[in-house]
Amino acid sequence: MGESKNKTVFLYVKGDSYSAMEFLEKYNPKEFYQQMVEEDVDEKIINDDDLYAEVDIYEFGEVDSNFIQFIRDKMVHYDDTKHSDFFQIEL
Repeated sequence: MGESKNKTVFLYVKGDSYSAMEFLEKYNPKEFYQQMVEEDVDEKIINDDDLYAEVDIYEFGEVDSNFIQFIRDKMVHYDDTKHSDFFQIEL
């Protein structure tokens, strides 16, 4: 894991009911990603009184932002994103 302008990075968050929504309320995805990079891990589990979530880093070659929006608009159901979601990390 290292930073490059020719790649697209996402955090994928899944877990208990509403875990992705609660993750976003409690954490800044970019800061959480940076912490994971500093720890040299690509997966992390949050397990505290308020939240259980599994967080994974996914790195791809450069992905067109129109494609990402297409996936969000056409293939992801809004209600499902409360439980599992992906967050693009701007490098």
